[in-house]
Formats: sequence, C-alpha cells, structure tokens
Amino acid sequence: ANGKEQKYNDAFTTIISQARIKAEGRTDGFATFDIEDLSDEGYISEDFGDGEGTNFDGGDWSMATSTVDQLIVSANGLQDDICARVAEKWAVHTSATCTSGTVTVSVR
Repeated sequence: ANGKEQKYNDAFTTIISQARIKAEGRTDGFATFDIEDLSDEGYISEDFGDGEGTNFDGGDWSMATSTVDQLIVSANGLQDDICARVAEKWAVHTSATCTSGTVTVSVR
C-alpha cells in the first residue's frame, strides 16, 4: 500500500507545483484550466489525459472546483486507508480531506 500512497503524494505534488507555474501572472488564476490543459501543454505527464480514469485506482483526477486564488485537486476511487493517509500527509501543510475514497487537497 505504501507504494501507491507515495505515487499519490508525488502526483499531487506534481499537479500542484505545475498548476502554480501555469497560473502565475494570470488574472483568472486557477479558475479556467484543468487537468487536461496541464497534460496537453506538457506541465504534467500526458498519462493524466483529461483526468478521467487515470489515477492509480482507475478513478479520476480533478481540479474542477478551483477558483481564481485557490487550487483544489482531488482524486477519487481510492481505498479508504490510502485515502486517509494521503489526506493526513497533506493536512500537515494545507487543507486536505478524505471522504468516501476521495482525497481533496486545497492550496493557495
């Protein structure tokens, strides 16, 4: 389980850091682009595609609820134990939750 947990942590790190780079200097911040844009434009691996069915459990990646100044990244379909541990790790530094197998990480 630890291998998969680490994969999620690494993927969240990559998505968040690359979304921050893309959003820099944009008046619309995080509000108007998504996983597919990041993937298509080379910010993250093309393996992420449009986010649907591309996480490590066959679930989705999403940043659809992001706003101008808040990036909200989620992954669904996780096993409860991995979901909880990934959320706990991120909650140390920012806002993160695990609900029904969906990890959501929010950063500014």
